[in-house]
Amino acid sequence: MTYQITKEINIHHQDDGWFYQLNTDEYGTVEVSYYVLRDGKETQVGISFYIPKDCIDTFIRVLEELK
Repeated sequence: MTYQITKEINIHHQDDGWFYQLNTDEYGTVEVSYYVLRDGKETQVGISFYIPKDCIDTFIRVLEELK
């Protein structure tokens, strides 16, 4: 039997009804998806984007600079 261990983190904005969902795969790639709540359903808006494992630190540094 083969196992896959993944991690999922959600960032919710309770008042506005949107959230980001971040998942990792078996290679450490992070998938970022954006959702909104419409009529009580979670609807993905746009497309997901992927951050390779070896780029995550750089991505975080850039976000910190934009903060």
